[in-house]
Amino acid sequence: MTISERPALPWRVVLDTNILISAYRFGGKPKVILELALDKALLTLTSEPLKDELVNVLARKFFMKPDLIEETCAPLWEASEWIYPKAHVNICPDEPDNRVLECALEGHASYIVTGDGHLLNLPSIRDLAILMPNDFLLRLRATGAML
Repeated sequence: MTISERPALPWRVVLDTNILISAYRFGGKPKVILELALDKALLTLTSEPLKDELVNVLARKFFMKPDLIEETCAPLWEASEWIYPKAHVNICPDEPDNRVLECALEGHASYIVTGDGHLLNLPSIRDLAILMPNDFLLRLRATGAML
């Protein structure tokens, strides 16, 4: 069964910056998730604050030039639904993580995929599941959405 023949996934997913950095720079399970997003097997949600954080980390920590960042990230940005959060939250002790939550809550995400302990250790928020990459992939496999 091809991806286009699979039933549409009800999942709307926010990929935290640490997942995207891992996907772009190191591969592994984060890269599998990124490839699923690029193949439109799941709908990724993003926002300007999340884009800014990703661009800043790639430039500052990995010394990537702006044109390379654009070339690398543009396919994901084009495949994503852009969310423009109006409400601000102050749930997470690590302030930048609140931008991830704002995008997820405003965009009615089903999942946040992250390796960030601050987010992973939060109490339940609505119907939002906050999972590590392996756990997210296991859920995808369990539904038959990922062969």
